[in-house]
Amino acid sequence: MTLSQSFIQAWQIWINAHHPFYHSRNRRFNAPTYSAELILDHNATHLYSLGLAAIEGKAWNYPQLAREALAEIDHAIEELNECAVGETEKAEIREYISLTRNLLSELIKLKSNHQS
Repeated sequence: MTLSQSFIQAWQIWINAHHPFYHSRNRRFNAPTYSAELILDHNATHLYSLGLAAIEGKAWNYPQLAREALAEIDHAIEELNECAVGETEKAEIREYISLTRNLLSELIKLKSNHQS
């Protein structure tokens, strides 16, 4: 499997981006954005594994796995939209979501060695 330049660029941007999971990582269960952050935090761990597997050339079904991760992102967006927080806090999370979606769209384009 050959990785595209666009995948490598999306990976580098995402891996170096700020991951806004303050409340999730600090177990602030009552924070308005906690549910959305928890979903995104879990998704980030999964996405990190997917990205490394792709870089290592592992033959996984990246399109399917990325689509499943996108469904989780959609759920996080629903949770975020219901939060009673200011747009500044939401904007930071939305920026992260945008970078994540970009990386997932690159993973969808990948074909592992066992796929036709």
